[in-house]
Amino acid sequence: MEFGCSIELVDMHFCGPNTHHMLTKSYWDELYKLISAAGFRGIELPCNPYNFELARSGVPVNPYVMISKYGGHKEYLAFLDGQGIDEVVSAHVSASDVATLMKFTGAPYPLFFEMFKGLARESLEFARQIGANGLVVSPTPEIGMLLDLMGGVGIDECTAQYLPQITGLIDEIGAEAAQHGIQVAVRNEFWGLLRGTGIEDLLSKTDAKNVLFSPDLAQLAIAGADPEELIRKYAGRIAFVHFSDTWYVDEWDNYLSKSPETPVAGAQRVYCDLGDGRIDVPACHRALRETGYEGWVHCGSKSTLNVYRALLKLRWYLDNVIAKS
Repeated sequence: MEFGCSIELVDMHFCGPNTHHMLTKSYWDELYKLISAAGFRGIELPCNPYNFELARSGVPVNPYVMISKYGGHKEYLAFLDGQGIDEVVSAHVSASDVATLMKFTGAPYPLFFEMFKGLARESLEFARQIGANGLVVSPTPEIGMLLDLMGGVGIDECTAQYLPQITGLIDEIGAEAAQHGIQVAVRNEFWGLLRGTGIEDLLSKTDAKNVLFSPDLAQLAIAGADPEELIRKYAGRIAFVHFSDTWYVDEWDNYLSKSPETPVAGAQRVYCDLGDGRIDVPACHRALRETGYEGWVHCGSKSTLNVYRALLKLRWYLDNVIAKS
């Protein structure tokens, strides 16, 4: 079992203090050094080839950044190696980015799956070019966003229409990825149609060799699922595990909103630094070890208030809690 770092601990979805600095190449160049100093030799990158604004920045989310800021994918990987990072383990692509783009452009819902397939294929090529072993796919956008795109249908009708199509698409992408030696794994968020144990429906209908499960502890717990139980249940079909944490309890059904990670009612902070929340992370680690998991575990502190402090806390937690569990 190897521990890596998800760079999604840097929140690029919302404007806040130092947002403009976070868009610069100099910010990321320094961050790579700090990730390495915290003892992480592998990273997971988000991937959004459609994001024009981020493509002009130094945020490593698509091939255009690699070319414009580093000269190409090989040059980017050589740069990472010089900072002490050995590899990009996996890339993460989300249906949420497609839904957001459709809202901005006014594209009609019938184009959704065509656009998502295009995004997934570009992300697959991105993963191949940067030498990643895996492509992690979040298969549904926010429920509130999806209902809006579909013209205000009810959630039952939305589910009946969406899930069969996304299941077929994930199977197709998984098969394509396998031809390139890349493993597809699905990750479900607390705000998607496949939230919590709902992911089991997709897993039961997709090829177990080509489509694995990438459990995110916080996302599962917020949706009311037991992360440890799912890890044990799907032993042998797990990859690119995400250690994350939360204190959040969704008492207001915030998961149905268009912006569930920025609640209006109830608690305002959804995620917390790893080890500061209610999830029994050591138990999940033991479950992975006892079931023979030998892959990567990406550690993250999503929406952390201080990225630099979070990196130090991640290393402390791994060395002083997880290593002794």
